[in-house]
Amino acid sequence: TSNGLNYRIAVDDSIVAANSISCGETKTFTKDITNPSGTASTYTYNTNSTQTLACTSKQTLSTSVTASGNFDAPRVAATDNITGSWTLSGFENTSTTLTFNGNYKRSGNANSKVLRLAAYSYELNTVSSNIVYNKASNKITTGVANTTLSGSTTFRGTFNYTASIEFLGNDLAKVIINGTVYTINLLTGQIV
Repeated sequence: TSNGLNYRIAVDDSIVAANSISCGETKTFTKDITNPSGTASTYTYNTNSTQTLACTSKQTLSTSVTASGNFDAPRVAATDNITGSWTLSGFENTSTTLTFNGNYKRSGNANSKVLRLAAYSYELNTVSSNIVYNKASNKITTGVANTTLSGSTTFRGTFNYTASIEFLGNDLAKVIINGTVYTINLLTGQIV
């Protein structure tokens, strides 16, 4: 309905206004989420982030995030931790590109309360380097992202996976998964 749309626009505008940031400014955001009382499953999650906008020769937004939480239900219990930091630069009108650099780490574990009482733990790490987005073409033209996932399970032992993507330009990317190399057409999704 039009009333619903107007409400959504008003909410979105208020979020943008609340989260806008000026040159030289640093803002900190905190969000806590807890289950309603009386529920069978309990959870608590906390997120903290800090953003700084530096305006020197390039406008650069720096962000850091930490988050943690736990979940306890009749059949499973789990905990998770997240850290991340990244920069995005090139907001000024004179820049034809945006450049992204960052890292993200997530780790956690879970324990089953039924059947064979399986447990697992994991750690995910992703590092992105000099990923360049062209404003005119709306395409990523260069950059590399590397990801590792490792962990262990009660009955299947340890696991380790690696993956990377390198943007080659001309709508192509090189993807490496556990040592196997693929060249992908980003428009069609086909291996070339």
